[in-house]
Amino acid sequence: SVYLLEDVTTTGGSSVEFIKKLRESGVEVKGLIGLLDRMQLDSMNCSVPQRLSALGVPYYSLTNAASLLPYASQELNINQKLKDKINREYAIEYSQIKKGVPFKL
Repeated sequence: SVYLLEDVTTTGGSSVEFIKKLRESGVEVKGLIGLLDRMQLDSMNCSVPQRLSALGVPYYSLTNAASLLPYASQELNINQKLKDKINREYAIEYSQIKKGVPFKL
């Protein structure tokens, strides 16, 4: 049995496919650890934790975009125009904001 480590998870698609291939080979996947969860939803509006839970695989992330981006913004001292652009992009592309995940730089 194994735990998988991903540097960045986005929708979980590649992780799900890899887990399925491992299972076909007889490997038990005990969990997946993502260093950074970008928090993007897939085409069915499912997050990485939801997709992996459907497979019975626990998901653990060390951090996520909603936590990291405000910190990076503060440390890099970015201007308001760029903050507004990031806020718009996050709301459109990383639509977990629709599921109640707060985000604003």
